[in-house]
Amino acid sequence: MHFFNILIEPFFSRLSYIRIDPTEILCISAEAAVITLLQARYPKAKITWITPIDTIPKTNYYDFIIAFFPFQTPEDTRTKIKVFHELLKIKGLLLFVTLGPDSYKECAHDNQFIDMHYLGDWMKQLHFLDPVVDREEVELVYKDFSVLKKEAELLSVSKIVIPQESGESSGTASLDPLVKPEDDKAVILRENGESSYSNTSKNISITLELIFGHAWKQIINDEICISIDEIQHRK
Repeated sequence: MHFFNILIEPFFSRLSYIRIDPTEILCISAEAAVITLLQARYPKAKITWITPIDTIPKTNYYDFIIAFFPFQTPEDTRTKIKVFHELLKIKGLLLFVTLGPDSYKECAHDNQFIDMHYLGDWMKQLHFLDPVVDREEVELVYKDFSVLKKEAELLSVSKIVIPQESGESSGTASLDPLVKPEDDKAVILRENGESSYSNTSKNISITLELIFGHAWKQIINDEICISIDEIQHRK
């Protein structure tokens, strides 16, 4: 996905001010190039690479979890934040990047992107310490609709529709769900709500609002956690 090339620089710039020396890293839904760069940055760490999160690995095991675009709906987001907490060791770090509500604002779509302020609040509620959430926007330019659609689907963004061109009369339009565009064509919405196909000779500009968040797992209710290694050492 070509947007991963744009993502790498802002992602690794955040790692530069986070002090962590992990031995076990869990990386979710990353590109191979990201894994290579992570291994170079943390040469002593073992990196477990999974996709999707449904394949749950060991709990209370990882020093560092890195998740790329893990969240879909509010309910899904809260559930996954809780799962991340269970997977991390005490004082382990969660770092994620997800899409914010300004993503794909040039299109119609069916997704519920989560506002960054909710993400910070939910991490606090689910026992993460000192959550930090920030955002930045990037612009992607596509030469044809088929590539845009394919990359959007990889981000679980569904039913992408290209609206009528600016400068034409506008109105509230709806697309018949039974009408599907051919891969090499874009859907243009007319003012009356009918849809038509148009060969896209112009470039298509798309905004992605990238939300970056990180926080540390804290002890809940002052509980004391003793690792198996410590127990065996005391015997």
